[in-house]
Amino acid sequence: MKKKCTKCGKVKNIDEYSKDNGYKDGHRGTCKDCKNTYKRERYQNSAVRAKILAYQREYLKERLKDPDFRARKNSKVRERLKDPDFRARKNSKERERRKNPAVREKEAAYRRERLKAPEYRAKIRAYYREYRREKVRAVMFIRLTNLSGALKDFERINKKKLCDLCDLCGRKKKDLRFEI
Repeated sequence: MKKKCTKCGKVKNIDEYSKDNGYKDGHRGTCKDCKNTYKRERYQNSAVRAKILAYQREYLKERLKDPDFRARKNSKVRERLKDPDFRARKNSKERERRKNPAVREKEAAYRRERLKAPEYRAKIRAYYREYRREKVRAVMFIRLTNLSGALKDFERINKKKLCDLCDLCGRKKKDLRFEI
């Protein structure tokens, strides 16, 4: 089936028109090329672009306040990520994108700039400090559970948040006597 575009006047195949139930034949009056050209030119105008972006931000803020919307959105994302084909496609696209030297340089510059910010550096330090503490606790737990009768001492050490058995936390070893 063919149709004449109201914008450019060319007769094109019906597949080259967007669907719209408001029209008699179920397709828009302008072809996809003319519609895209119009949208691109309109978006180049900075006043219009600012208005569009402000509207989108407000709309998203309102939508995110709705708990049902957030639940639906999160469930859709979780379902998509469960699909191994989707994950493989997503990972391969990301790998291809990162092969581009311009992308790699841009990301490296972004990381360098972020590291200059003192609040970001403090956040990273706090994260790794907590990570090391958890690592020490895990090592302590493994060592203490391997020793017989050491569970009482593990609880005592864990309450103090000290490591008496290893050098990971920077403290000197102490002579512990375990009751057997």
